[in-house]
Amino acid sequence: MESKMETSALRPRQRLSKQEQIAHHFEEALSYFKSITCKVTVKGNIFLQQHLTTVETVGLSEGIPAEGIDVLLKLALSGYLAENVNSKILKSLVPVADIFEDTLISAVSLFCTGKVSTNTQLVFLQWLISVFDLVSLREILSPLYNFFFCLIKDDNLCPALCHLLYLITNQDHVRAYRVRILLDLQNRKGIQPHILGLLSLYKVYCPDLVCVSLPNRFKRFFQKSSFLFTCNWNSVVRKKVGDPQCDRKLTQSRKRKWNAGFDIPMCKNSIRNDSPKDSESFLPWEKIKTFSELLENIQNHMLPAQMGCVINQPLLLNYIKCLKDDNTLLRLNYWLSYTLHEECAWYNGKKQSKEDVTSFLNTVLTVEEFLQEGLSGSEEFLFKALPHWNGLYRSQILGLISHIPLHSFSDIEILLFQTLTQLFISSSLSFKMDILKCLKELLQNWMIRHFLYINNVKIENVITPDMLASVENLIHFTGRLSTLGLQMQNSSLLLQSVLDFYTLVSNLYSCFSLPIIILPPAGVFYPALICKDCVNLNQLCYIMYRYRDSLLAARQHGKDNSVFVNIGRQTFKMYNNYLTTMVGCLWSSKAFSMDPHPQGIKMNPEVFEIAGVLAYKRAFNIVYHPALMAFSSSFLKQKISKQEMYNFRHFKGHLWDEYTQFLLNEGLTDLNLFLQISLNPVKTKQNNRTTPNPSV
Repeated sequence: MESKMETSALRPRQRLSKQEQIAHHFEEALSYFKSITCKVTVKGNIFLQQHLTTVETVGLSEGIPAEGIDVLLKLALSGYLAENVNSKILKSLVPVADIFEDTLISAVSLFCTGKVSTNTQLVFLQWLISVFDLVSLREILSPLYNFFFCLIKDDNLCPALCHLLYLITNQDHVRAYRVRILLDLQNRKGIQPHILGLLSLYKVYCPDLVCVSLPNRFKRFFQKSSFLFTCNWNSVVRKKVGDPQCDRKLTQSRKRKWNAGFDIPMCKNSIRNDSPKDSESFLPWEKIKTFSELLENIQNHMLPAQMGCVINQPLLLNYIKCLKDDNTLLRLNYWLSYTLHEECAWYNGKKQSKEDVTSFLNTVLTVEEFLQEGLSGSEEFLFKALPHWNGLYRSQILGLISHIPLHSFSDIEILLFQTLTQLFISSSLSFKMDILKCLKELLQNWMIRHFLYINNVKIENVITPDMLASVENLIHFTGRLSTLGLQMQNSSLLLQSVLDFYTLVSNLYSCFSLPIIILPPAGVFYPALICKDCVNLNQLCYIMYRYRDSLLAARQHGKDNSVFVNIGRQTFKMYNNYLTTMVGCLWSSKAFSMDPHPQGIKMNPEVFEIAGVLAYKRAFNIVYHPALMAFSSSFLKQKISKQEMYNFRHFKGHLWDEYTQFLLNEGLTDLNLFLQISLNPVKTKQNNRTTPNPSV
């Protein structure tokens, strides 16, 4: 029993002694390697083999401290040891903390001297790539960018150099001469994924410099073999920072799984959190939780290299909106264009999860609504997708269409009109209504941005003739679609969608200061005038009232400036024709006889006589109109006996005036307002007040 107790008591001392022994052996190895100042033979050198084994064991199990890496890295690149020994040393240098800046600068200097073989240089580059996520290398290697780039023409080093440059590239590094060198390499070697990867990143930062079309068939730019450490490396890193693979997936592959999400890359990738250099660097995004914190630290941020992480982060979107940097939007648009084409392009034969595509498209829509502007990346996607669109992802595609900017609409106008026309003709009622709603939202987004701009800049003529033509073309196109839809389906819901669009159009001049007035076509006006729905009739009256205000304001503006802008006499004539028809139908009881429009409802009286219809003139006044019959019946029920309640000839004199007030009380305010402003008032003998002159 005593021997067992003694044994158990000695175990901690033995374990501690073993750790001290390993540390002692490692210190001896460092002292040995530090003493090497000339070439050393490997064959038969027992001390070298022992110390090399010690370094490999410690490095791949516990990691090497910064002091050890300083000694071993310089030795491996000095050319004093054999190639296989240098490779073993480099492959065992797993850093346990930050690396000294002088160490890396000296190592790069030795690397550029070419004292070691090409294979050793390649292993050194792979080591830099492997430890890039473990220590803060970007700030150190960024000033040395050109040293690495000068060696990119080396066929053996080119893949690893492109990978390393891909990691440390920022916008300042992108230069025209570097783009030319990469393009020359690509022409000489053919399409290489590592060159294509670096060119793609250059195009993200400066799309104007990389004008060539890059192929999309590569799913991975850089090989996984560029990473030196495997299982041993993972075990060491997990002890320090957790799972090392989470951030590495973004650099290995362009194509990510949908369920991987869009996590924000860490701006601070150092193992040690108490590094004095990190306290002076940019503030990591994960530490910003509120908008007020974002504003307080607005100067201490740097956007992540992977722009895909932006779309799910409201704070990053706020930062982009406040920053107003064109280069940032170019990067985001380039990433978005590629992702939409690769992951959401159902038309190229790829199999995608419908739920994932729908979710991503909804996310893109949320970003555009947040930024209050369309993204050119989604425009490029629409340009490719619209010729093949069959109605799939209807809400999402129509949402993207509604955010197309006005300044670029002319590029996609013809294609959009053709596609929507084909789908509108063959679609259901709900699809037709969704298309009309989309076109209304598109015009509304244009007008809101135009109105905000002219109020902020204080300039009236900020819209170009081409942009004005795009607005006119959209309105005329919607008018043609509306006419066609109302001819195909006599639906009150469809008519309401059409009138919603023209409610916006009627306010373009008076509310948004846009010098354009376009009246609805006859195929929209007359179905609305003789409809059976009081809501649509009331809305038509409001639309005509708003057109009246816009035309009066335009005429006054024309007198002051001696010019009519995009509003000719034909528009005034057309409005007067519509006004005459509405007054003749609703008030004067002269339907089918006072309509000068060539597509109007004027008919020969002989036709009605042959048909036996004698009271046709009053068929659409406010008493007999199909949309108002329920109101007139309800009014008579309150005023006269049941025997006489269906005798509409009682609507005369003061009873007519009371009926118009009754319609106002029932909520038909726009109808009442239209009648008041459109008719000539006369004095009634009963109450000596001004009122329109009725005719029954």
